[in-house]
Amino acid sequence: MDILWSPSALTTNTSKLYFRGGLQYHDIPILDTSDISNQSISVNIDHVINYSLGVGYEKRFAENWSVELFGRLQTMMQNSGSDMVELDYSFGFDGSV
Repeated sequence: MDILWSPSALTTNTSKLYFRGGLQYHDIPILDTSDISNQSISVNIDHVINYSLGVGYEKRFAENWSVELFGRLQTMMQNSGSDMVELDYSFGFDGSV
């Protein structure tokens, strides 16, 4: 879920610069092979919540044609679920064209 905000001073009929912030929820499946001696494999799920901040730019060329660029930095708020894996990072980056 993202919230977009564009100040009117940065918006024209054909282009828009905007700021975005949001939350992402991810379920990460992890294979547990710790009991391989009993030929047993199980799947544990880690639940991760990230928050993000970023900027974007949209340029409209015609009524049905536009290009959008955006990027955002993400950092983890919460990691729960399996104790098998510890996710530890300060931030991540994603974007799109």
